Amino acid sequence: MRTLLVLSLGIALATAAAAVPLDVVTVGAPAINCKFDTDCTITVDDTAAHFTLAGTAGDAFLQSRTFPPGEAGTAAAGLQAYEYRVDLTQLAGLLALPCVSQLSLDFGPVAAADYDGNGNTDQVYVVTSGGLGTIGLASAEQTGDRITFTFSSPVCSGSAPGNGDTSFFFGLASTQPPRHVTAEAVPTLGSGPLSLDARAPQLAGGGSGLGLVPAGVFKPGTVAILHVTGARPGARIELYSGTGGGKTPVASCRRLALDIGRAALAFRATADAQGNAVVKVAVPVRLRGRSFRLQAVDLTACRTSKAITAKP
Repeated sequence: MRTLLVLSLGIALATAAAAVPLDVVTVGAPAINCKFDTDCTITVDDTAAHFTLAGTAGDAFLQSRTFPPGEAGTAAAGLQAYEYRVDLTQLAGLLALPCVSQLSLDFGPVAAADYDGNGNTDQVYVVTSGGLGTIGLASAEQTGDRITFTFSSPVCSGSAPGNGDTSFFFGLASTQPPRHVTAEAVPTLGSGPLSLDARAPQLAGGGSGLGLVPAGVFKPGTVAILHVTGARPGARIELYSGTGGGKTPVASCRRLALDIGRAALAFRATADAQGNAVVKVAVPVRLRGRSFRLQAVDLTACRTSKAITAKP
């Protein structure tokens, strides 16, 4: 019986961790607006996280777009739309043409609606007409709160600025308002995923912990803006920076230490009613080409975010 119980638990855990495919449908613009607004007119809110890929020159970005909650009487009444687009049109490859093949982020529960008008509810839509883009989705899969979008073909840089690819806008909906999260874009060349600022729904219960969302680009001689998520509402937030390895005790919190040696206080902020805060760090010119580490502390709850590494 004990062996059977252990085996059953193992199967249950494996099932819980399995990726679940999401329904993906194609739609057009401005028809998709009508699913959220009775007069089909949407005032959108856009943010962009800029990046480059190894062996390229120019600029690429991940665009996050949100709609106001769907109006009463529409197919998506009460739902908040989240759309994304990966744009490499202005990124030029020097010796090769690097691409982005996947995008993933913590989204949480997906609210379904009938986006294509066939009478069935859908989870993900791709705007393949009436808007920007040429590349759609091959799949969208969810594991826990995290959703991984795989493009139908990689979104690639071009041989010159203006010749690169952009994906179509692809979207999904939630009952929750937005927060800043760290999305990961997977390049076809280079080392590891890129961490990019994006917007996604608040997670129930304040999320999985204190998070520090990095700026898209850390430029020497500028002030980088980062976002803290998952703090207690109204919490006192401190941002620390440093280049050393080791630990630094947090004076206000007994037995709490930063994962940065000889860390220095860089910024103070107060979390809003949703547990979010904006923090800033000056990027010294002298650090050009050198890595440094950043970590946030929620002094009200005495907990830290994961330390992130930045390189100007």
